[in-house]
Amino acid sequence: MMVILFSACNRADEPPGADNRPGPGDELLLDGEDTAVATHIHIWSEADCREPAICAVCGATEGSPLGHIWISANFQEPRICSVCFETDGSPLPPGFEVHGYAINAASDSYYPHITVTYENPSLITTGQASFYDFSVFESDEDLAAVDGYEWQKLRLRVTYDDDNAWRYGAWTIYSWFDYYQFDPSAPVGKLYNELPDARIPGVDLPGLRVGGDPVNFYGIDYEYYLSAEWIRNEWVGRTLYQVVELVFLVPAGYDGLVVAFFNYSNLDSDSGGLTKADYYDEDSLFFRLKQ
Repeated sequence: MMVILFSACNRADEPPGADNRPGPGDELLLDGEDTAVATHIHIWSEADCREPAICAVCGATEGSPLGHIWISANFQEPRICSVCFETDGSPLPPGFEVHGYAINAASDSYYPHITVTYENPSLITTGQASFYDFSVFESDEDLAAVDGYEWQKLRLRVTYDDDNAWRYGAWTIYSWFDYYQFDPSAPVGKLYNELPDARIPGVDLPGLRVGGDPVNFYGIDYEYYLSAEWIRNEWVGRTLYQVVELVFLVPAGYDGLVVAFFNYSNLDSDSGGLTKADYYDEDSLFFRLKQ
C-alpha cells in the first residue's frame, strides 16, 4: 500500500503545528519506498537596496540587501539613491545664508544707497536705490531661445539729490554673485569690462560676456552670461538719475542670482587682495532675482 506524507520546506521560523500542506510552488516527489514527500521550489524576488532576495511562497531570505548607491546632495536636492531614488537628509545650505548674510531688498521699493562722491571719495552721498522691472522668459523679439537656458532681465535705478552729490557727483557700484556658492573669503571677481566676450550661436546681444565662475544647479556646473548697459545717467536740475539694465542668460529654472549695491569706498583699490567680505557691509543692498 502506498503511503503519502506531506512535508513543507523546512522553514526554521515556522511555529509548531503550522499548516504544512503543500501549496503553489510545492512539488510531490516519490522516494524509494513509494512515499510522497512535498519539496519546496523557492520563487525569489530580486534583492533591492533594503531587502535581500525573498521567496514569494514561504518568505525565506537569501543573501543580503544590496545597499543604497548614493548621489551626493546638491543645493537643490538631498542625497538620493541612484537605484531606488530614496532620499536622505536635506539639500546643501546656501553659502549666502551659511555666512550670515540676508536678502534685504525687494522689487519696486526704494532703499538708501550709501556711497562716496565721484570727485572727493572722502565725502559720503546717499542715493535712493531700487531693483525693478524684473522678468524671466525663454525668448522675445530681441533675444533668441537657447536650449536649456532662460533669460532673466532686471533694471537697477539710483537717484542722488543731496548737496555732496550735486557738488562732486557720485560713485554707483553694483555686483552680482551666486546665492548658493557665495563665499565671503573668496577673492573678488572681475569687473564687467574685464570679463571675456561670449559668442552664442543665434544670439545677437552687444556686450554679452561670460558672467564669471560657473553656477552649480542640481549638482552640475553651468556657464552663465551677462550683458550690462547704462540706459540713463543724467542730471535733471539738481538730481542725478542713473539706470542700468542687466540681462542674464542662466540655466532654465535657476534661482540663485543676487545683485548688490555697495559703497564704492569698500573697494579700497590700493590695498590689494580684496575678498567679497571687503565689498559688503551693513549698508549693502542685496536683491535675489528669482525666489
